[in-house]
Amino acid sequence: MDYDIIIIGGSFFGLCATYELAKSGLRVCVFEKSKIGECTKSTGIIFNYALKDLKLPDRLIENKIDGISLYAPSMKNVVIDLRKARFYNTNTLEFLKWLKERALSAGAEIFERKFCRKIKLWKDMAVCEEKSCNIIIFAHGPMKFPGIPLPRQNLYIGFEHIADIGFSNSNYWRMYFDNKISPGYFSWINPTYRQKCHIGLARNTKNKGSISNAFSSFCKKAGIKIKKIYETRCGIVPLSGPIEKPYGYRYLFIGDAAGQIGAMSAGGIQYAPRVAKILSKSVPNFIDNPTDKNIMLYKTQLYKEIGRNLKEELLLRKLYNMLDTNVKLERFVEILDEIDHKKIDEFLYRLSNMKKLDIHRLFPGIVARFPKLLFNL
Repeated sequence: MDYDIIIIGGSFFGLCATYELAKSGLRVCVFEKSKIGECTKSTGIIFNYALKDLKLPDRLIENKIDGISLYAPSMKNVVIDLRKARFYNTNTLEFLKWLKERALSAGAEIFERKFCRKIKLWKDMAVCEEKSCNIIIFAHGPMKFPGIPLPRQNLYIGFEHIADIGFSNSNYWRMYFDNKISPGYFSWINPTYRQKCHIGLARNTKNKGSISNAFSSFCKKAGIKIKKIYETRCGIVPLSGPIEKPYGYRYLFIGDAAGQIGAMSAGGIQYAPRVAKILSKSVPNFIDNPTDKNIMLYKTQLYKEIGRNLKEELLLRKLYNMLDTNVKLERFVEILDEIDHKKIDEFLYRLSNMKKLDIHRLFPGIVARFPKLLFNL
C-alpha cells in the first residue's frame, strides 16, 4: 500500500486534514489540481475560534473587522458597532502556503497541478492515479466524481476582486442587499489595508444572468470606481447544510463536498481545523475496516463539535430565503435596526466563537414571527 490516506483537494479543509492525519503518524498524500497559494475562491475571512485553533501567525492577518455597515436596497444605511473584532481578513494565498508547509513538516506528500481522473474503490483498497491507499478523502468542493454518489446541493456562485477603489483603510465590513443584483445573498466591500478592498457578491446559481454583469451593476449602485485589480476570485459554494452520509466504503467527504460550511455565513475556514482534529481521532479504525460501525465516532464527534452550529445556520438560511424581493429586504434591514444592536453583537460573538447561537433567546419571537413581519407590509 502506497499510503494510508489520499486526500483530493489542497485547500483549507484538505490541508488541515493532511496536517492532523500526518501528525498522528499516518502516511498521507494530497492531490491538488492547481499550485497551492496561486489562486483561491475563498474571501479568506476567519473567525475567532479558528484563529485560536490554528494558531495563525500575525503576519497572515491583514485587517480586523470591528463593525458592520448594512445597506438596504434603497441604500438606507444601518451601522452595527462591535465591542471587539469578531472576524479577521487574512492574506489568503499566503495562508494556504502556510498550511501547505505545515502539512509537509508533519511528513505528508503533496502533488500539485495534479487533477485526479482515475479513481477505483476495491474491497481491500482504493486507487487514485495509480497510487494505492486504504481510504480516499474528498476535499475537492461540490463537484462530482464518476461513480461516487454526492447528494444534490443548493449552490451559490461567489465573485470578487481584490482592488484599489480609493477608499481609506477601514475596519467596517459593508454589506449591500439587493435581490436584483445578489439574489439569495448580498454584495460586499471588505477593506484590508493600503486602500486594498475585497469587492464582490454571491448569488444563487438558479438565477440566470451573468455574474460579471451583476458585479458591474453593484459597482455602479455603490459608486465604486476600480483603480487597479490585484486579484480575482470566483467559485461555487454549497449552502445546503451538511449532507446526510459523508462517507462510503473506503471514502469520506469533508469540507464543501460534505456541506461542512455555514449555510448562512458561507464560512468554511472556521470549521476546517475542527473537522481535521475529529478525523485524526476517528479515522484510524475506519482505515483498517471501513464499516458504518467504525465511522460512528466520526459522525458522533462531528455533530457534537460543529453539527449544532451548522443546523442553526441552516435555519437562518431558510429564513433568509424568504427575502425574495427588495421590499422584503428593505423591511429586513429595518428589523435589524429596530433590534438592540448589543444583541446582534452578542450573536456575532457566539457565531465567531463556535458557541450555541441561541437565536430564540437573543431575538425572542422574531423567528416565529419572521414571515408575518415580512409579509404583513
